[in-house]
Amino acid sequence: RRTGGCPCRAYAAGVGRIRRLGGWPRRRSLALDATLALLVAAVSAIIAVEESRSVSDTVALLRLGTGLLAAVGTLLRRRHPLPLLAVAVLDSVLRGDMSVATPFAAYAVARYAPTPRQRWAALVPAAALTLAPWQFTSFTEGLNNVLLVGFLLVLPAVLGAWVRTRAELVAALLDRAERAESEQQLRAREAVLAERARITREMHDVVGHRVSLMVLQAGAIDMA
Repeated sequence: RRTGGCPCRAYAAGVGRIRRLGGWPRRRSLALDATLALLVAAVSAIIAVEESRSVSDTVALLRLGTGLLAAVGTLLRRRHPLPLLAVAVLDSVLRGDMSVATPFAAYAVARYAPTPRQRWAALVPAAALTLAPWQFTSFTEGLNNVLLVGFLLVLPAVLGAWVRTRAELVAALLDRAERAESEQQLRAREAVLAERARITREMHDVVGHRVSLMVLQAGAIDMA
């Protein structure tokens, strides 16, 4: 007695599992982006209100504007990661501190920027500017800036690069599975056509043999 399922069903199940690995549903992605954008906007507004007590209204409004612009960039981070990083760096420079949008911008550039050259060309200057070496008035201040850049820019960028690599691997596996499925269907079709051709030849041989027998029998009857 045979055990186990049909190989075709097992193959189809494997292809289905690979397909389920690819990507997050679009609605959940949009909800996540909207939530992050609201978070950036809310935190930027709170910081601007707190800073308005120690700086002029113009500076506070300017910082609030860059924070809200960073929130808009966070909402569009999948399609336009590079402008988001530029706004986050500008916000960091104006504030003299790390922008709230910096981790999301670094992740987005490493994850969604189209080419490695663009990713490196964007992340390296961004790290240098947000590091703010002109603020290294003491060892403690410099160490604080290095740790902030490491945790809020480098680490999200590494995570984004890892997610991008995983997504590319899943896409390659899915493409390979689809090609294998197409090849399997093609081989199955060829096998069906070959079987039909074999049956046709056998029927032709049988019919030809029967016709030959009928002709011989008719000739024998005429001679009798």
